[in-house]
Amino acid sequence: MKILVLSAATTLLVTCSLFANETTMPNVIVIYTDDQGFGDATCLNENSKFTTPNIDRLADEGVLFTDAHCSDTVCTPSRYGLLTGRYSWRTELKRGVFQAERKCLIPDNRMTIASFLRENGYQTAMVGKWHLGMDFPGTRTTRDWSQPVLDMPLDKGFDYFWGIPASMNYGVLAWFEGRFAKVPPTQYTSKKPNKMALNDYRIMPPYEQSAAVKDANATGNFAGKLEVASDFSDILCLDRFTTQSIEWIKQRNTDKPFFLYLPYTSPHKPVIPMDRFRGQGGAGAYGEFMIETDWHVGRILDFLEKEGLEEDTFILFTSDNGPETTWKKRKEQFKHASNGPFREGKRSIYEGGHRVPFIVRWPAGIVRPGRTYSSPICQTDLLATLADMVGTQLPQDAGEDSQSFLPALTKATTVNRVPMIHHSFRGEFAIRDKQWKLVMGATKKRNQELYDLSNDPGETHNLFETQSERAKTLQQKLTHIIRSGRSTQGNPVPNDTPYWDDLFWMTEAEYQQPDQTAESVEKKMNIHRLSSTRRSIFDAFSYINRLPDAPYQDESAEEFSGRIFGRLANQEGRILLKSPPGMSQLAYRGFKTFLRYEGVRGVGNCAACHTFPDFINGKSHVVQPGMAAVSTTSLRNLNKTSHALREIINEKINNAQSKQNKGATELSDAYSAMRLDHDDVSGLIAFIELLQDVPKQQFRQLILDSELFDPSGITH
Repeated sequence: MKILVLSAATTLLVTCSLFANETTMPNVIVIYTDDQGFGDATCLNENSKFTTPNIDRLADEGVLFTDAHCSDTVCTPSRYGLLTGRYSWRTELKRGVFQAERKCLIPDNRMTIASFLRENGYQTAMVGKWHLGMDFPGTRTTRDWSQPVLDMPLDKGFDYFWGIPASMNYGVLAWFEGRFAKVPPTQYTSKKPNKMALNDYRIMPPYEQSAAVKDANATGNFAGKLEVASDFSDILCLDRFTTQSIEWIKQRNTDKPFFLYLPYTSPHKPVIPMDRFRGQGGAGAYGEFMIETDWHVGRILDFLEKEGLEEDTFILFTSDNGPETTWKKRKEQFKHASNGPFREGKRSIYEGGHRVPFIVRWPAGIVRPGRTYSSPICQTDLLATLADMVGTQLPQDAGEDSQSFLPALTKATTVNRVPMIHHSFRGEFAIRDKQWKLVMGATKKRNQELYDLSNDPGETHNLFETQSERAKTLQQKLTHIIRSGRSTQGNPVPNDTPYWDDLFWMTEAEYQQPDQTAESVEKKMNIHRLSSTRRSIFDAFSYINRLPDAPYQDESAEEFSGRIFGRLANQEGRILLKSPPGMSQLAYRGFKTFLRYEGVRGVGNCAACHTFPDFINGKSHVVQPGMAAVSTTSLRNLNKTSHALREIINEKINNAQSKQNKGATELSDAYSAMRLDHDDVSGLIAFIELLQDVPKQQFRQLILDSELFDPSGITH
């Protein structure tokens, strides 16, 4: 016999911090390189034509993630994803990148890593390249640099900012500290040839005192020369960013932990290694630039060691996307593969575009340092990981695509990540679920591709024709994640925009009204619906085993017990088929009876428990059209306090025992064997308090996402 198991239901309804009672507050440093490919570090590419001893040191003393991904394949959207824990295609930015001047992609009310950590007692700083939009005073033709810059890092959770607004080819180049530039960008320049590197440019003096310029349009695009400060020179960026970072740490408040976001400008164009690194390595100026980048990383590590800060500082080193297209000539000329063994590079939907170096070092928190972690993670996961680390739960409207990987660090366990969405410069989508990756194709060329990355990391064998059903399932998951506004557990939240053309595989109506796609749920899933007039479309849940049969990773026996009791009290499915391990048969039967006989008899016990309620007034529901509203029997929908929930549960138990004492023959002796003690009830209450009403569209989607479970052990 086959039954349905809603494996997604638990993910939807339960949230649990692994470190709820073990809060830690290490310092946090995020070093974010720009256009560094997977193969641009020795620890990831044994055939590299240059060495990166300091990056390798991070790997030797931490955890090296070999299947880690940025959330997009270009600069602006990846930075949004890293800082907010949310995919940027949910915003107005569907393709490409921002220029230096325009409304910031992160609104002031959106939680960032910086604002989250600041709320939890950290002092926060950003030193480096922003590239998420700023509001400069005046327009390009009417600047007033005596006025402050607005809508910038200081408005997004950072206490301190020192850096440049965007990539150097977008202008407004000056050394900004806070909201002002010490030397305002009142001069002008154009990109100059760079003979050191392949197909490259420079931003260096001399600059022009005046030049004809035009205002930027509504999207931030401009014509004319770049605005630049007289003291700005491209080759100074890495040195100044590193020096200023060290100075800020020196001047910090030593009574509080700190967070430093350090986004470098290398090895993005212009490729400009300082003189001391010329001639090193065997990959030309690009290799020299990476050697310099590694040296600056070493400066940070040496400073932390000197100050006694290295032990309790969490360092993440990663890159915003794959390597620039010059990787092709570099591979041909120097035999150096910046994209490693993967297909293509920056801007591409394939692995080379978004699989990037990702290393975490935290001596005080990581067990068995020097490990390699080979399961998928995404840069969006950093926010949830830090929340897990400090023992604080994220709100529902933050980090919608962020899942903690803390257990991979502190317990050396594998995190079963939810499906990950990839997105390209041109707006293309792909979904990654375990080893499977479905590429949806472009709006004009809608050629789907399916790859098994465990056997084909280079994406050379398209399995779409032979694995069409698997591809179909992945497409359904992609659609659900897009429409739900989140990929992690929680209630649906809206995306920032209506339907857009890159979602060509679904209609606008499906995007706006996902319920319409579930009309044939029963037909799609072969769910049997009883014909009783007292039952709704959700009667399938009468045949779903909603009890967990195994604890989560790192879940204690008490937590597992509480989850079992909570699922039973939730009353969304009568348990008919099997009991979970760890729960006695008597207790199991007793709880089954508890559900069965505590429904509202006036409408039929089964209907009261199994009908999906409207909860229009938050207290009652209608079993079917035309019938009177009745009190709901689902504890999770009552929004009661812990004390009130305890009274309700005790009343139910006492009522059932009273019926039994009066000789109700239909009640077994199971109630007497349950022996619910104080801890059991407390666990049940704690779980109920985590539960929230599930909107219809998501409830239906759980059916669509469910799998057929065969007790013999074969999953279909």
